Amino acid sequence: MSARTTAAVEVTDLHITRAKNHILHGLTFTLDKGSITGLLGPSGCGKTTLIRAIVGSQRITSGTITILGQPAGSAQLRTTVAYATQNLSIYRDLTVMANITYFARLYGATDYDNVLETVGLTDYRTTLVENLSGGQASRVSLACALVAHPQVLILDEPTVGLDPIEAARLRGTLAELKNRGKTITLPSHNLTDVEELADRVILIHSGRIKYDLPLARFKELAGYRYRITATLQHPTAEPEFENHPNVDGTVRVTRLITSDEQTLITRILEQLQPCGLVDFTISPASLEEAFTNAVHNNDGDDGGAA
Repeated sequence: MSARTTAAVEVTDLHITRAKNHILHGLTFTLDKGSITGLLGPSGCGKTTLIRAIVGSQRITSGTITILGQPAGSAQLRTTVAYATQNLSIYRDLTVMANITYFARLYGATDYDNVLETVGLTDYRTTLVENLSGGQASRVSLACALVAHPQVLILDEPTVGLDPIEAARLRGTLAELKNRGKTITLPSHNLTDVEELADRVILIHSGRIKYDLPLARFKELAGYRYRITATLQHPTAEPEFENHPNVDGTVRVTRLITSDEQTLITRILEQLQPCGLVDFTISPASLEEAFTNAVHNNDGDDGGAA
């Protein structure tokens, strides 16, 4: 299938200049239908400007953005694209259902009764937003964004400020929306959201796309595949390990593995047995380390996708 049949959003050679400052420099990428993309980058890299351009609130200097075949900002996209900002844009002195009804009328939507079920708030229809938890209020905001059944969702830091349980519940909702064919973009500094949800990562740096990779390949930028952490009764003399004394007299050792070879991991654990192996964990490469390395790496893809 061609990119045009699978892409929900197509950005081509996008340049944006504001007050004589060149903010975005020739960005080109696509967002596939039914996908979740993590949009990463250090503060000031141009993420917010890009998002504004996609939703149609930022003047484009040159290049194009099309969403489901329509130019960004077109009236036809009013109910197709939804943008939920980090700061909740709902009314705390109204009930959950009053908020949803208000936004539905703004969009001219009539079939929106199921959005409360989608976000798991059917028991809170008559509850004032000010009496909800932070996570519940975030789900109300998401419900308001869903009233017109948009195909493209841009969710800015959706789990910021939420406790782990509420954050996990909201991530489950987003995963379900993806399974329904929604195209979701997460411009976020919360790497946990991206790591658990995203299919792809786009890293913007200084207004340019530095990396555009599937999540698994982006994580390879951490420089390793797995980290073995073990607790030993005695230090190991193996040079590949770093020894860190624990307060209880045991020793914590770590080693980074750059391959998927299962026999190598087995051999490593066998090496540690004579030192009194107490326990061990095997962790995959960290997205945080991959992000840090990618930002500081001068050999980026310069927009190359894979």
